[in-house]
Amino acid sequence: SVLNLVTNNMPAITCPNFGPNTTLKQVLRQWSPQHHPYRWLGINCIILFWSATLLLGILITIDDDDNDVEKIEVEWDYLLYNFGACAVWVVEVSFNVLDFNGYFDATTDRDKSLLEITISMEMEGAENRTKWEVITLYVEMAFAAYFFVDS
Repeated sequence: SVLNLVTNNMPAITCPNFGPNTTLKQVLRQWSPQHHPYRWLGINCIILFWSATLLLGILITIDDDDNDVEKIEVEWDYLLYNFGACAVWVVEVSFNVLDFNGYFDATTDRDKSLLEITISMEMEGAENRTKWEVITLYVEMAFAAYFFVDS
């Protein structure tokens, strides 16, 4: 068929980090907070900056009784911020749950980050996880899901 002819003659599109044999687990692992903490530090700093900007906008418009349009814009900005921050929170906690359950376990030290190697030297497996860690992780997931749905 024409579709097979076109797709067979197309050059392979590859990404520098992900080859043609890349699995979904490998792609998701690249976004895990446990495996790439600096990436999540950057994301959380962006959210923090967004929070400060929104707070400044709220403080500026709170005293302005004359302009209802600006108040509506700030309310819209807050709703957008609330939805975005809660969505990021749900994604971050979801990655933590997957990592906690061993979904991203690396098979070789080459696949591990320095943080993972350090942690694996301190903790030799899931048996060292306390009941308190499990409870707090799932409580955080419940809060993140609640606030995401609420937004």
